[in-house]
Amino acid sequence: GRHGWGGVVFGGMSGVWFVHPEGYLRELKCPAEFVKKVAVDAADNVLAIAKIDNVASLYRFANDKWDKVSPGGVPSDVAADVKDTNIIAAVVQRQTGSELKLSTNKGTTWTSESPGINKFQFQCIQFDPKQTRKLIIGSNKGVWVGEIK
Repeated sequence: GRHGWGGVVFGGMSGVWFVHPEGYLRELKCPAEFVKKVAVDAADNVLAIAKIDNVASLYRFANDKWDKVSPGGVPSDVAADVKDTNIIAAVVQRQTGSELKLSTNKGTTWTSESPGINKFQFQCIQFDPKQTRKLIIGSNKGVWVGEIK
């Protein structure tokens, strides 16, 4: 991979795992029962959506510890900007549908974004791997690509 971890990153029961290209495995024990989604930022900090007591929360692993970084609501997807380690995007599920949340300070605070498709059901998000601040969003109505200001 492009990260210093050097290999495949995946989540599972109670942790995030890294498979190094040389074959060894490293586990980052997560304070949760199940890790649903994993993203890694440009500085190799890990973001994980994990469940505790069947409630999903967003966690960030940096400086050898996990911190909860709540975007509000129930997160269902997360993405980290490939060049700017401050920028995190998350899809949050609400009773009325889904919402795109953005943090420009590593998850300390979040804003609700309206990319022009806020009435659609967000399915997945990903930052463009070649361009900072360019977000790709998949919804039930198609794909949206746009710049984060």
